[in-house]
Amino acid sequence: MYKRRKKLVSSTPQASSTMLDGRGLMTSFTSSQSSVISSIDARNVSDSPEDMFDMSPHKSKGSNLLLDITNTGVSSQPSCSKAPEPKKTTNEVLEMLLSQEDEPLAKVAKISNKRTEDRKLALSQEISSIANKQLSSILSKAGMVLGDDISPNLLTKPQSVFVRNMSKLLDKSNKEDVNKFIENLEEFLSDTDCLKTALSPTKADPDSNILADSQDSLIRLLLSVESIQSKLISFLLDKICEFTADEDGNSAEEMMAIVRMILQSLRYMNNVLEPEKLTQKMFDIIHAVSSSMLKHEITNCLPDIISDAQREETANEFIELMKSEPSLTPSILYTLSNLWLEGDSLYQLQMSLIRQLRNSPLDQLPACVRFLAMGDIINHADEIINGLRSELVICHADGGSCTQVQKGKASDVQSTLILVFEKLRDAVLKSKKLADIWVKNIGKVKKSIHHKPIDLLMLLIVHSTSKSDVMRKRTVETMFRAKIKSGHFKESLIQDTLSATSVVVREHYDDLLKLLSTLLLSPDLTVSSFSAYFFSQCFEKLDSLQWRKRIILELISNITVAKGNAKPALNLLHSLTSKYTSKIAPFITLLMTLLDVVIEMKVVEIRQFMDMLCMIAFGDASDNSIDNIGVQDEICMIVQKQLSCPEAVIFRSGIIAAIVTIRHMVKKGENDTNETPSSEEEIQLDGSGKKAMNLLDLVLTGTRANAEAQVLVFDQLSYMILNSDNLDKPFTKKVSIMMQGYLQNHYIIASSDYLSKDNGLESSLQFCIDTDLEDPIVFNLVDAVVLETNSSTSTIPIIALPGLVRLIRALELADLTEIDALLGCAISLPSPTIYTKFGNADCHVQNLALDCLFHVCNFLREMLNSFVYFVKDGKPDKILKRLRAVVYFQNLISVCLPQAYDYSPPVYYLDDIGSKPAAQAEKSKKLAVPKRKKTTGRKKAKDKNNEKDKEKDDNDAVDETAISVEESEDEEDVELISLEFSKFKCHLRELEFDVCIVLTQPLVPMPKPIQDGFCSAELGPNELMLILDDLNSKLRYCMHTSKGIRPRKEPAGFDVFSTVPLDLVVTNVSKLAHHLCNHLHKIVEYLHNLLIINDGILDATGMFCAGSNEMKQCFTLILSVFNTYLSWPDLTSEVYSQRLMKTLIKLGGPNINKKDVTCRNEAITGALSYLRDITKCILDLTSAVSLVSLMSTLVSLQEPEGDKFDPELGDLCEDFLRRKWYDSKGAEAKGTSVNQQLCVLLDVFLNDGNNCLKNVSKTLNWLSLECESLGNDNSFTTFPHFNKNNLNVLIRSICKGLLAGAKKALEGKDYKEQLEVWDSVTSCFQELIAIIKIQDSRINLRQFLKVSYLRKYLQFHFIV
Repeated sequence: MYKRRKKLVSSTPQASSTMLDGRGLMTSFTSSQSSVISSIDARNVSDSPEDMFDMSPHKSKGSNLLLDITNTGVSSQPSCSKAPEPKKTTNEVLEMLLSQEDEPLAKVAKISNKRTEDRKLALSQEISSIANKQLSSILSKAGMVLGDDISPNLLTKPQSVFVRNMSKLLDKSNKEDVNKFIENLEEFLSDTDCLKTALSPTKADPDSNILADSQDSLIRLLLSVESIQSKLISFLLDKICEFTADEDGNSAEEMMAIVRMILQSLRYMNNVLEPEKLTQKMFDIIHAVSSSMLKHEITNCLPDIISDAQREETANEFIELMKSEPSLTPSILYTLSNLWLEGDSLYQLQMSLIRQLRNSPLDQLPACVRFLAMGDIINHADEIINGLRSELVICHADGGSCTQVQKGKASDVQSTLILVFEKLRDAVLKSKKLADIWVKNIGKVKKSIHHKPIDLLMLLIVHSTSKSDVMRKRTVETMFRAKIKSGHFKESLIQDTLSATSVVVREHYDDLLKLLSTLLLSPDLTVSSFSAYFFSQCFEKLDSLQWRKRIILELISNITVAKGNAKPALNLLHSLTSKYTSKIAPFITLLMTLLDVVIEMKVVEIRQFMDMLCMIAFGDASDNSIDNIGVQDEICMIVQKQLSCPEAVIFRSGIIAAIVTIRHMVKKGENDTNETPSSEEEIQLDGSGKKAMNLLDLVLTGTRANAEAQVLVFDQLSYMILNSDNLDKPFTKKVSIMMQGYLQNHYIIASSDYLSKDNGLESSLQFCIDTDLEDPIVFNLVDAVVLETNSSTSTIPIIALPGLVRLIRALELADLTEIDALLGCAISLPSPTIYTKFGNADCHVQNLALDCLFHVCNFLREMLNSFVYFVKDGKPDKILKRLRAVVYFQNLISVCLPQAYDYSPPVYYLDDIGSKPAAQAEKSKKLAVPKRKKTTGRKKAKDKNNEKDKEKDDNDAVDETAISVEESEDEEDVELISLEFSKFKCHLRELEFDVCIVLTQPLVPMPKPIQDGFCSAELGPNELMLILDDLNSKLRYCMHTSKGIRPRKEPAGFDVFSTVPLDLVVTNVSKLAHHLCNHLHKIVEYLHNLLIINDGILDATGMFCAGSNEMKQCFTLILSVFNTYLSWPDLTSEVYSQRLMKTLIKLGGPNINKKDVTCRNEAITGALSYLRDITKCILDLTSAVSLVSLMSTLVSLQEPEGDKFDPELGDLCEDFLRRKWYDSKGAEAKGTSVNQQLCVLLDVFLNDGNNCLKNVSKTLNWLSLECESLGNDNSFTTFPHFNKNNLNVLIRSICKGLLAGAKKALEGKDYKEQLEVWDSVTSCFQELIAIIKIQDSRINLRQFLKVSYLRKYLQFHFIV
């Protein structure tokens, strides 16, 4: 190839001569001119680099070839002594040759102009060929063979060798020779094709030792030769201007490509001889040319061309250029980011850009954001990030009104948003510190109105880019939770984000769904609700099947994966289905995949899931997205298969599915005719009603042999009817008649027909209220229990009776006159003598008697649920009597239940399908444990020798407040009975929320006792305690006072209450506050009188009289209800602010006038003052702790702007700690629960505002004095409930108070004051260590080190 290319170069002049001969031009040349050309063709070029430019006369007679051509007297043998004439350009040579040719032809006729031009062109081509031949020969000697228009230049030697050879050749040549070489090069590059080839990469000669096939371009290599660099750069820049001036529509892209190639050659040069000149020339071109594209190209490449010393000067020039050429802003900012500006100039530019963001054109915003975010912003991070948050109005909710959006197209706005957040994402990926700064600055925003959609999106971006950084990912999730719980992130922010930046949300959609799923499963209800709303808004606003499908798949994944915590996702999916049924319908196939995990769901979850499927299947038939009839048939087939399955779990899920299907079958439309038949004969079922009735018959027939399954059937049917609108009335009428027949045929008889049978259980009629009736009805309980016990099957088992009563009430809710006789009927119960001698009765009799107690108790609870509206109607007597009967039977159960070791209560409520709420074996096992005996000397010796067992016990996790106490036999029995009965509350039917209306009745401290099955209509302390305890548990369930945390395991017994709207709960409790306060005043008055009667002696016998313990418990429960209610975070919102004010005013007592209260702090002050006044009436430790907790809650509700009231909780807790407390029987209070309550008081006392260190020091002073004389049997004098056994509780609280007090005392102090604080803290630690040395038990030392308080103290000390 090399030889072929060389031959091609040498033959170029011959081709030109032949062409010239063909035109007849050679005959007109003079002999001297011909000899010159002949000498050019015959020139023998030396191959050695040393001889190429050594053209002095003593070496060659014809060495200066181009000089001979330019002489006026051209000769083939020029004289060596003749002085050389000045150098002439190519055009001058052409003019001279033409003038010499005209002399011999003077006598000839004048030649035409066209022929003259042809001769001129021919000569120009000939001389150009001569120059190209010389250039080619020189370059070949250095190691480069020129290519043609098709083939690239060929490099025969390595790049460095080529540059070195060229440098040597040019350095040894004189200035004229160098200039001549440059002229030849410029002449060669004047051709566009040759210029392209010279700018293109060269190829390595296959015969050479060059490894890489592609090498730098010829221009790039020649720019490394210092002797020609400046002129070559000047030539290239002139070429850029030339191309720009000659640019037209057809060759614009081609010319711009050449310009880019030229600029690429100028980049990253090792050494620029005249950098200032080059930079100035580049800026001159930017100012001179009109092509914006060229300006952008030059601007972008300048950082790669200039030297490091020119960075600052160039940056200033660009900043000024940006003012005069705003259209170049993106390119200039990109260039400035590569120049690495520093100091004040960078800060001023950043601030200037932030001020311009609001009015910048859309196409410039991404570049501005990139420069602001990608640069060094650490020193001014807050200003820049907050500037982006406030001035980037294109992503604000009101961004549609800004000029950027109004002037631009919608597509341009969306593209700009995508690019802007891509730049921000790139910046976060580049700098982890920047991600932390973003999160930190967003966390500093303390008001919801100051949060923008960019905050949500940036947290999302940081979260999505931190997949490998678990800590930062958790930090973002924690930030989200904190913002949501504090109310800084509100639902309006979600709406603003989706309306203004939906295109960005789509770009990060998968990451958003993952984050929302994490928040949805949060135990905090506020966070979970926020996530659910975000999901719902995405489903609504992002109107496309692909976006909705991804939401459905994400929720299904949450349900299948988080099996124990599937309720939030299932609730959300059910909500979406109910609101957007037609939009969910195309995804019914995906929803049916949940059938695989339905056996792992709870009752409520199965009901929700089947309700979703049925809403779609029985929905609008005009929706053509699915085949409704086909889906209905498929659901019915699934139900039938589940009902026929022998597995209990699947069978019971089939029951729920069948009930839900029946509900949707008989649901009527708004315009459908639906009238209640007047009699049974007029009932006519339509097609859907008949199908529903057949399915119901199938369910009832299949559950006849399963009592627990029948409980489930009746409960689900009643739930269906109570929570459905416009059901088919003929269907409900027929079901009501059927159910009333079941009740009347099996359990109801006339009193005249009642006979006490000799069936092993003596019975009598008791608790009859309708004594004025001649022949009242009787609830024949004893016979039904005995019959069911002796018979293996029953049509309606007694365990299903409460559910049956509730179902009849739901069916006849409009008019309960047909069943109101049940409220006052007589009840067939075992004789009272059986319960008085229960321990001596036969085991079979005990089981029957307890069954009767549980059944009658649940029956009466359903009576209260059904007829509690009598209280509102002004007829509360029957309700109060039945309530007293419920309390009587529950107390009887608590007495008899521990005596029946082999008894298992009936199951009335099934939460987890297939599992019972409690295991009686556990109860029996605990009851059989013998009482703890005193440790003997032998036992002590044995334990002392058994070091291994002792060490094992020490390593076991122990309760921080657990101590060993000796209790009397009676105390242990009472505590055990109470504890055991609390475990069996799930065997009692749920009292509905409406029963709380009983609290409106006046409290009677000493009601008449129940005698012979008859009771008075009074609200006594026991009845009040039952209602208050139920209300408090319901409030804890729905409001979750522990900062809105959802319990790990869903508590049982709230199935009905869970359907009550939270707004209704808040409203009704606020209305009940007045009546609760009335009860509180009456109890305080009772306790105050009790103190007066007993002369203030707390352990006097009269302090523990009958009824006093119940009054104390009612006092505790009222305080707990208020604390639970007021601790709800959302109560301080604007929605419930009026309810909060009314409750606080009522709590303040009768001395507060509603008209005098103008703000919340005044109402809280009144409430705290009243509670502080009644502290002298606190007679038990539980009430004291409840009072302190309520007062702490009220203090936290005070607004920071107004005057705050200090109730001095520390002093109050100190008084309580110095007091000796007694239990209900007058004995000294002891036990684990007492230690836990004392711990609460200690924490409040030792963390009392600014008095923390003072209280800790005071406690340590008396503790160090009394600890030396402390024995095994005595207690401390100052805090009488603490002794050697529970000293660890005191040590734990002191450590916590010391650490918290040190942190509070050091805030805002100078070094001298901090030193004084640390001196005090160190002294306290010394005293504490001395105490631990005196009482050197292992548990005391463990409490000191367990939670690393010492380590935290030392760490905090050194940090400060």
